[in-house]
Amino acid sequence: MNAGIIAFTEKAYRLGERIKALWIDDEKDNPPDIELIAKTKALPELMDRRETMDIIAAWFREKDAILFLSATGIAVRCIAPYLKHKSVDPAVLVMDEDARFCISLLSGHLGGANALAAEIAGWTKSTPVITTATDEEGMFSVDLFAKENHLIITDFTKAKEISAKVLRGEKLRIVTEISQESLKKLPGADEAEYVERDQAAQADILISERRDAETAGLLLIPVRICIGIGSRKGVSEEAVRYAVEECLSAYNLREAAVEVMASIDLKKSEPGILAFSYRSGIPFVTYTAEELAAVDGSFSESSFVRSVTGVANVCERAAARAAGKSGWKIAAKTIYGDVTISLWAKE
Repeated sequence: MNAGIIAFTEKAYRLGERIKALWIDDEKDNPPDIELIAKTKALPELMDRRETMDIIAAWFREKDAILFLSATGIAVRCIAPYLKHKSVDPAVLVMDEDARFCISLLSGHLGGANALAAEIAGWTKSTPVITTATDEEGMFSVDLFAKENHLIITDFTKAKEISAKVLRGEKLRIVTEISQESLKKLPGADEAEYVERDQAAQADILISERRDAETAGLLLIPVRICIGIGSRKGVSEEAVRYAVEECLSAYNLREAAVEVMASIDLKKSEPGILAFSYRSGIPFVTYTAEELAAVDGSFSESSFVRSVTGVANVCERAAARAAGKSGWKIAAKTIYGDVTISLWAKE
């Protein structure tokens, strides 16, 4: 979590110090990176000299969450020029300097502002203010369902239609092509029922990573595919792109379903792989030969690969390592010119 706290009075700044300490202590296993800024002449030695709007512009690009310790009007005016869409906007919250209320102002579900407002309110013994209709009624929220289950919402207009249906008291029909048991059960789960795959075309929600998946309702894409990649030294970005696209196409998988690309650490600075990772937005991770060798399973073996890398198979073991112990193989090692690809899926 990368967060920003901005305070406009000395009292608010002291509250910010308290919240920052409580936040870090609450998440000490994975501490957040919190930037606390004072915008008050009462604290001349601490006051940030940048324009407030410049700070907020930078934070909208960099932060996962922004907490205003101020009046709501100040927050609204500050964020207004930078609003894009709830799928990309950070969580924005507002708290008064007396810590009476913590308001979820923006990106309540996808950005996590609702949950964060409840957490901060708990730390400070204040009242969380959450106005999202489905939260107010304790109903199923497709935004939250997608966020918690690592699903991509492909059509926000259809997502709104689903929320309207829930608020009208109508039951949702969900078809999932991934394990139902792997999906988190959220408040309002009894307002949705899972139906058979042959009803996908008429479902309200279809969860699928297939390229040819079709539904009149909302398609949610599970992000769980791990690509293991090996290559010759100096491989081009175009060669990497071709190999990835061909392999995904062969197994009828969408690129949006890819969570990560993985390889051995010898490839951590490979320009072609890094360029493809950057342009596609797919994160690239690497493991040591020892980490890959420790992965359980049956993999194809190459004495040449072992002589170069120290492990007899890179792409399959890297994909399996990224997918975790409960992951499963989709595609064994496949050669595309100077690139080898293997596909695994997380459970």
